[in-house]
Amino acid sequence: MTAQETRRLRAQVERLLPRGKTLRDIAETGPAAGGARLRPRRFVDRRKLVRKLEEGLDLTANETFYLRSIILPERRPVIDVVEGSYADVEHEDWARLNDPEVKARMEAAIAAVGRVELVESGTVTPLGTGFLVGQNLLLTNRHVAYEFAVGTGTRFIGLHSENACVNFGREIGNPDDTTRSFRIVSVVMMHPYWDIALLKIEGMPPGVAPLALASDATAAGSGKAGAVIGYPGRDKSEPEDVQNEIMRNAFEVKRLQPGFLGDPIVVENPAARGIKYLKKGARCLTHDSSTLAGSSGSPVISFDTGEVVGVHFWGDPPVANWAIVAADMACDQRIIDAGVGFTSVATVSSAEPWDTVWGIVEPT
Repeated sequence: MTAQETRRLRAQVERLLPRGKTLRDIAETGPAAGGARLRPRRFVDRRKLVRKLEEGLDLTANETFYLRSIILPERRPVIDVVEGSYADVEHEDWARLNDPEVKARMEAAIAAVGRVELVESGTVTPLGTGFLVGQNLLLTNRHVAYEFAVGTGTRFIGLHSENACVNFGREIGNPDDTTRSFRIVSVVMMHPYWDIALLKIEGMPPGVAPLALASDATAAGSGKAGAVIGYPGRDKSEPEDVQNEIMRNAFEVKRLQPGFLGDPIVVENPAARGIKYLKKGARCLTHDSSTLAGSSGSPVISFDTGEVVGVHFWGDPPVANWAIVAADMACDQRIIDAGVGFTSVATVSSAEPWDTVWGIVEPT
């Protein structure tokens, strides 16, 4: 690992530390309570590793593995979802997830999140994550929906496969449950500005309410706690052995991944980062929950309110994870008209950047 890569990893670790803590603190302590208890290929001296991080020295392959698969997951655990809930969280940083009010919010969100997949000739192909935002209305990423849908906007769109569905189960210990699977029957919207798609499904899981999206931008304030709920799968861009350790060799099952929200950023050149379905200048929410490829389309849920504050769509591990800002979506009248539920009525104008794009895609 080069010195530049070491500096980037150091910055990533420092962002994940609790307030008031420094690199020296992780050198003097073992894994946080409830955190990952993993084993590197060979013994790693934590004090020596921290010293090398501080001085910007090259890391060995084993030290890099230790940092990515042990120290980082200690701070941002991956929590199993079982029967619509999760066991008491022992991790000292995330004990708040055991608060009855917070847990009730998370359980309501868990129930409304499903795995988007293709089922063809008995073969199931996981594609990403989606969640209920209205009656028979599912929201996911556009790049997920393009696996079975075509078009942009609301007029010239449709399905090119009738085998797409969403399964609100697929939990660890019961990954083959199909009792909560619903077919995707039509495309409602392929948003031309953001990486989001709205899909109509053939039914609703009993007793499950759609999630409300936060129309107030302050709900996603920097430093607030949130959780990504979704189906992280294997990511070709990340080391396989590290993924196996972090995910405990269980992929594409429902997980809850806590983290903190960061400052919004404006993406000036999405194409340069390999992002296809986001327009130049779009504002994005940042967060530091653990995510992988199957997390695309996952809701970012506020600890404080249970509202959706963002829709995860991209991960840049040394920097941050990115999500579409729910409060910005609340200002697009077309999304409101499609039936997406928001916490309140936002001020909608016709001079937003997405309105310009809509005018090109669907001229009046």
